[in-house]
Amino acid sequence: MAVPAPSDDPVRELFASSSVAEHVARGVVGLLLAVASIALASTTPWALLGLVLAGVAWRGCPTCWTLGLVQTLGRASPGCVDGSCRAPAASASAGAVPAVLLDGPPVVSKVSSSA
Repeated sequence: MAVPAPSDDPVRELFASSSVAEHVARGVVGLLLAVASIALASTTPWALLGLVLAGVAWRGCPTCWTLGLVQTLGRASPGCVDGSCRAPAASASAGAVPAVLLDGPPVVSKVSSSA
């Protein structure tokens, strides 16, 4: 049995959306449905069916939605292609070269242009 390549694995992006705006909209709809169904639960128990719809909007639970947001943001990052991310190259006219640190934020250092 062949193991799929990491880029072909459908589970890696199970909760991701096609765009960040779509994902945030699904989160807002799910949150509104959850709050409304809990608020209306004292008037009728049928209002709790809104929690099911919230779960559908979130594609699971709020943690699943958050995981999908991270996956969607990772897919939308300009430096990420086929599951590997690289730091963007600095332009020569800017005069700065990014130094990527593994344990901290990127550090930008000035390069002297005297030649």
